[in-house]
Amino acid sequence: MHQQDISASIDSTDKEVKGHRAVDTNTLSALRDAVGGDDANSFVAELIEDYLADAPRRIAAMQAAISTGDVEQFRDNVHTLKSTSSTIGAFPFADLCLILENQAREGNIPERELSLSPLLASFEHVQSDLRAILLAYDDIGD
Repeated sequence: MHQQDISASIDSTDKEVKGHRAVDTNTLSALRDAVGGDDANSFVAELIEDYLADAPRRIAAMQAAISTGDVEQFRDNVHTLKSTSSTIGAFPFADLCLILENQAREGNIPERELSLSPLLASFEHVQSDLRAILLAYDDIGD
């Protein structure tokens, strides 16, 4: 498939997945367009895969930080999670991370892991959307 055909297919796929509110596909399209060339789709797919592998580790580290009261570990992980989430277009999730990051900057972290429930629920939506987007990219490559 030529790059022009792939771009047209992704643009079409983007329209199909616009209903996903957890991830802004325009952000992913902009990343793809910025990279350009034949490897642009692979780059975005790899970025998504890396995010899906790293984010759960960050969340687990945040949960561990809550149980040990380690504000710095919590802040560092939520900051990275916020930044990477913004990069891939998971803006509502990144906004939740920002709230937690700002609290951690003031020395406050949740007292219980249960306090992360809204963040975890939001992340489930992000994961679902990104997996759907990856499937769409896989279909384009076939």
